[in-house]
Amino acid sequence: MSKLHIDYSKKIVSQIGKAAVVLPGSSVQVGDILQFPEGKSFFKTAPFGSFKKITDLSGLKVNYDVFDDDNSPDTYEFKSNDSLDFDFELNGKGDPGSDILPKAEAKVKISFSKEGAIFFQAIECTTQSLNNIHELENTVMNNESKFVWKDTYLVTSVTTAKKALVAFSNSKKSELVLGGDVENLNSRNASQLSLNTKLKREKLSGNVLFKDWSDDVTIFMDVIRFKKKDFAREKDMSFDSNPAIEENFNEERIELKALDLKSFLNEENQL
Repeated sequence: MSKLHIDYSKKIVSQIGKAAVVLPGSSVQVGDILQFPEGKSFFKTAPFGSFKKITDLSGLKVNYDVFDDDNSPDTYEFKSNDSLDFDFELNGKGDPGSDILPKAEAKVKISFSKEGAIFFQAIECTTQSLNNIHELENTVMNNESKFVWKDTYLVTSVTTAKKALVAFSNSKKSELVLGGDVENLNSRNASQLSLNTKLKREKLSGNVLFKDWSDDVTIFMDVIRFKKKDFAREKDMSFDSNPAIEENFNEERIELKALDLKSFLNEENQL
C-alpha cells in the first residue's frame, strides 16, 4: 500500500506541483502540522504518501489567519488517455447515441492497461491558505521546547473539490465499474462527469487507489517544512574577548523552509 500511496503522490506532484491528500477526502486543515511516515528514506524525507497529524498551530497557541482564494472555482482533470478505455451502458443497452442524458440508470466501465494510469476529476475546487506565513517563525520558536520538530510539515493551503472521483492504478491491468444516475452525463464522453451525476463503485479489481464520486473532497495541499537551524556566534579573536563565553554560545531556531516538491522526483522514479 505504501508504494501505491507514494506513486500517487508523485503523479499529483508531476501534474500540479502540490502535495496530494492521501487518501483523497482525508481530514486536513490549514494550520495542521503533519508527518509523512511513508515518505521517509535513507537519504531524505518527502511529503509523499499518507500522513498523520501531530498537532496544529492552535495547539501551539499560535495565532494565525486563513483566507479564501478569491478566484473562481477550478476544475482539475488528469486522464491517462493512452491507457484508459471507457465503456458506457444505459439500462442494459449500448450507447444510446444521444448527447446529454436525462435522469437515468447506467454503468460506466473504466479499464486501466498500464501501471501509473490515472483518472482524476475534481469539480469546482476552492482553496484556503495561510496568511503571513513567515511572520509565524518567531511565534513558533517560542514553543519549540514543547514539540519534536523532526520531519514535520506545516499545511499552508488546502484545496477542496465540491465533487471528485479519483482512481490511480498501480497494476498493469485494472478495472473499475461505476453505476447509478447519469443525469447530464454526455454519453459520447462518459469520462466527463457532472455535478448531477450520481455514480458509485460497483466493481473494482487490481491495485487501485480509489475515492468514490463524493462531495467535499480534500485533494491537494501546500506544505512547508519545519527545520531546526543552529546559529553559532563566530569566535571573537580580539585581545579583550572572553573565549569561554564565545566557544559555548549556540542557539537553535525554528525555520520555515519552502519546498519545491518536483525536486523530489528524480529521473528514475518520476511518473
